[in-house]
Amino acid sequence: MTQNRMQSPNDALLLKELKAGSEEAFVAIFNRYCTRLQLEAHYILRDAKQANDVTNDVFTDFWSQRSKLPNQLSLKHYLLSAIRNRCMDIKKRSAAS
Repeated sequence: MTQNRMQSPNDALLLKELKAGSEEAFVAIFNRYCTRLQLEAHYILRDAKQANDVTNDVFTDFWSQRSKLPNQLSLKHYLLSAIRNRCMDIKKRSAAS
């Protein structure tokens, strides 16, 4: 099974449009995944404000790096990995303090 078959056609189209600089595609991706990412961040961090901040940071970076994203990408897995990694970095910094 190829990566392209694992994501919905809508995600593939949104990714293509995002890479071309479409703000509408970014908003659609944000609306589709924001709540799920905030829930994941809250589950890891146990702090609603931090979860919201991390989610916003991930989406800001996602927009900034849009032209560098691979053409074949599962948006869901990419964004969830980004949230998890960012949350784990926060937890490590907190534990070190």
